[in-house]
Amino acid sequence: MKAFLSATEGSWEPVRDTNRPHKYLETLKFISILDGRFEISQQILRNQKGEIIYRDFVIFGIDPDTRKLFLNAYNTDGSIDRTRETESRPGQWVFLGTVYGSAQFRDYRYTMTQLDGGRLRILVELLNDGKYEKHSDVSYERTSRTNTAQIE
Repeated sequence: MKAFLSATEGSWEPVRDTNRPHKYLETLKFISILDGRFEISQQILRNQKGEIIYRDFVIFGIDPDTRKLFLNAYNTDGSIDRTRETESRPGQWVFLGTVYGSAQFRDYRYTMTQLDGGRLRILVELLNDGKYEKHSDVSYERTSRTNTAQIE
């Protein structure tokens, strides 16, 4: 959990690419809680007017039985994600998950990779007919290492 916390804690925004302007303003916050036993995160998407159009709340922790990371997410549409870490290499965390209560998503793979220079890549792949297909692939840069435990 310590390596995961060190790699993720803080505030993040997508790496800007002038050739591909972003449709939404996105922020990710990761905050260690309960003496580092868990981490919470929140993703917020805002439209160009600054209005929140999507947000989620995620809890990361170590499953005491498997000793592997898990994440449970609670989403704007009322759906809930439940995941478990699969075999991962150092600096990369791969989760297999299922979304319950969503008409759009069901089974997926969520891969977080620590990149050089304080960056983090998040790849989301949806399971379709037995194969994972890329849904999103975003690199983020850390804008701050600390956050207060405040959820919007």
